[in-house]
Amino acid sequence: MRSDREFITEYRSTLRRIDPSAESMPADASRTLALTEICLRFLSRFLPNENILTVPQLMMGYPSLLDSSTVGREAVKALAILRHFAAHVGSAALWDDACRSYQRTQETLRCFDFVNQIPQLRSARSTTLLEILDTWLAKAAPWTRSEDGPAGPGEALVALNDGEVVLRYQIPNVPPQDSTLRQHLLSSRHVNPPIKLNLDEMLSVAKKMDARECDEDWPADALPPLALADRLRKLRIETMGSGDSDSNTTITLDGAR
Repeated sequence: MRSDREFITEYRSTLRRIDPSAESMPADASRTLALTEICLRFLSRFLPNENILTVPQLMMGYPSLLDSSTVGREAVKALAILRHFAAHVGSAALWDDACRSYQRTQETLRCFDFVNQIPQLRSARSTTLLEILDTWLAKAAPWTRSEDGPAGPGEALVALNDGEVVLRYQIPNVPPQDSTLRQHLLSSRHVNPPIKLNLDEMLSVAKKMDARECDEDWPADALPPLALADRLRKLRIETMGSGDSDSNTTITLDGAR
C-alpha cells in the first residue's frame, strides 16, 4: 500500500530542528499539520487563485480540471501525491477541522496564512520546510508492505485522545485455520452490463437529501446545501455516444467492452 510515513518522518524531524517547541507536539497533531501544509502548498503553487474550499473537491481526482501545460502536467502528478497522503480531507468537515487547527498553530511552525480563505506564503516562512513540501509533490508516493495480522488472544488496550481515554477489549482465541488471511483472485470482465438510471428514483433520493440538509443540525457552513432536486429537474436528456435514453425518465449507458 502507499504510505505517507517517510514524508511525515522527514517533515516532523525538520520541524523540530527549526523550532524546538515542536518536540512537545503530539504525533497526530504534527501529522495533521504536515498533511495540511502539503495541501496548501499544492494550492499556492498550482492553483494560486483558488481558496481552501477547493481541496476536498481535488481529492475526488479530476485532472481534467487542470490545464494541459507543463505546469498542468506537474500538477496532475502532485495531485496523485495528495490523494495518496491526504485522501481523508475529501471530507469537507475533516478539511474544515484541519484548517481551523492550522490557524491555531503558532506562526513559527507553519508556512501559510489565509487571506480571504486563499493560502498565502508567510514572509517569515521556513524555506527548508517549503523545499520539503515541493520535493514530495514531485515524488511518487512510497510503497510499503502491510504487516498487519489478527491480534493475539487476551486483553487489548486502545488509547484515545492522547491517552486520556483507554478502552479495553477481550480478544478470543482464533483457531489456526481461521487466522490465515484469505486472498481472492478477481478476474476482469470482457463485457460490462448496461447501467440504467431512472430519473424518478434519483429525484426521490435527491428530495430526501434536500430534506436532511434543511435540518437544524446540518453543518451548512462546512457542507452548503446542494439543492439536488432542483438540479435534477433542470436536467435534459440527450443521446451521447453509445448511450441512449429509453424514455424521458430513464438513461441507459452501454457497458464498456
